[in-house]
Parts: sequence; structure tokens; C-alpha cells
Amino acid sequence: MKPYKNSYVGMAAAALVWGIFSLQPTNAALISTDLSTQVSVPGISQFTTDGADMVGMSVTVNFFGGGSETVAWAATGPQSGAATGAFGTGWSISSSGDTFNTNAWAADFGNLQVTSFVMDGTTGLTLFDRDFDPLPGTPGSADGRDFATTLVSDALVQATYSNVVSIGATPPVGDIFHILTVDFAEVENGTVSGLFNFTQDTDNDIRIQVPTFGSPFLCAQINNPVNDFNPTPVQVTVWSPAASRGTHAENPDTGPGRPVS
Repeated sequence: MKPYKNSYVGMAAAALVWGIFSLQPTNAALISTDLSTQVSVPGISQFTTDGADMVGMSVTVNFFGGGSETVAWAATGPQSGAATGAFGTGWSISSSGDTFNTNAWAADFGNLQVTSFVMDGTTGLTLFDRDFDPLPGTPGSADGRDFATTLVSDALVQATYSNVVSIGATPPVGDIFHILTVDFAEVENGTVSGLFNFTQDTDNDIRIQVPTFGSPFLCAQINNPVNDFNPTPVQVTVWSPAASRGTHAENPDTGPGRPVS
């Protein structure tokens, strides 16, 4: 999601920039949605989602002949991130800059024969935002973009969105999802190898927003799914040095030089 998504001037400028740096055309994939599972989030963040904002997202790559590998998305720079596997000769799926941009993602499968891959944003507080008419779709999501790739056989690539997301207790609109599955079963030989780019807009669950500076004790807790994203209380102990006895009030219970809280 970008602040200028609903600005035609901004979109034109973005198209010009990406026309210079991304010369490969983007083709439309076969899109389907699975609305059988509904999940709720408290809201959508109001900042641009880039490659570094999806840390923890689960990425699974499935290989021809069986076998798969699942790794967690990690930040690789201020605005970039990637999921990198160790299977065979290695593989990677990466993204740099605003995910709303055309071909902001790159998949490099090398010589591996990949049948499909799955990106699950649940663990990374990441939402896949589809193109939706009429706008604006889910409140806070602004404009979105469907999955599309630079593969010549893109028209045979199947992209399925599942775990439809709603805001609070309101019913889901049907444009944001937690899981994106990309399947190459209908492509020649049913697999894809090598390097290609793809487009897919993402947003962030509002809970990803970091605490303000000066609240470092919350950093390790605020995005922790183990505690259901509820920060645990932090006990702070303030020490009153004995040397400053004349300038600080003494605790009548402990005296100077001992914990005062």
C-alpha cells in the first residue's frame, strides 16, 4: 500500500519509473479465491509496505518429484527482504521497495523444478491486497494489485488467495487475504525454473507498528504470536546510587543504594 495509490499523478510517476527499471512485461495469471476460511485483524497500517516489512512471513516452495522447503522471510536491507532456501542449488524469493510497484518481486529457482510456492503472511502480519472494484475495498487497504508475472506462460499460472481477512467484527470485503498460493501445474511440464519477476501488492496488519522511541521494552513483545500479540507486563527497577543520597529521595523501606521500585 502506498500513500499515493489513489493519486493518478503518483501512479503515473510510479509507472514511468518502473518503465525505466523494469522492462519486462507483466502478464495476467489465472486468479481464484477461497473464501471458506475467514480471519479477523484489528486494522491495516497506514504506511507503505516494502520488502523489509514482511519479516516472519512463511514461504514454502514445492519441488517436482516431491519434497518442499519452508523458510521465514527476513529483512535484507532498509526496504528489502527475502526468503532464501538451502535445498539443492538454493532458491530465493525477494522483494525490494514498495510491493505495489510492478515486478517488485523476484523469484530465482535456479535449476530446480518448482511446482508451486505458498506465501503465508499470518506469521509476518502481512496481507495480500487484490485489485478491487469498486474502490477502496477494505477500509485502509487503498488500491491493490493482483498477482502477475513476467513468465511467457503466465496465462497458465494459477494464483489462489485464501484465508480472507476482515477488519474487526465487520464482514470481509474480499480483497485482502493472508495466504497466496502460486501453482504451475498447467505450465508446460508442470514446473518452473530460473529467474522471473512478479507483481503482488501487500499491506500490513496494524499490529506490526513498532512502539515509539523510548519504549524499548516492548520491542521484543509487540509482534510476538506466542503471547497472542499481547505485550507482557515489564517490571522496571530504578536504582538510587548511594553517592547521590543528598539529591535523591530515599526509599523509606530500602534506603539509598537499593531498588526503589
